[in-house]
Amino acid sequence: MAIAIFGTTFAAHAQSAVHNTVRLPDYSGKHNWFGSLFHTYQAELYPTRIRGKAVGFVYSWSRLSGIFVGFVIAALLKDFGT
Repeated sequence: MAIAIFGTTFAAHAQSAVHNTVRLPDYSGKHNWFGSLFHTYQAELYPTRIRGKAVGFVYSWSRLSGIFVGFVIAALLKDFGT
């Protein structure tokens, strides 16, 4: 939820160079913090006997989908504008 709030706030004030300089590291830090916590939590979702494979599979799909996010965002910005 915090990522959505900070992302929306950042986008709403993106015209200000001062705002971008101050808020972008804050937003980036929260995003990285969430990723670390989420990957740690994933290990608790699976039974012990398949935990390593399951977490590796989910993490790999997460990384693979991350490749395409930029393309999806670019397409949305092209079609709908900023």
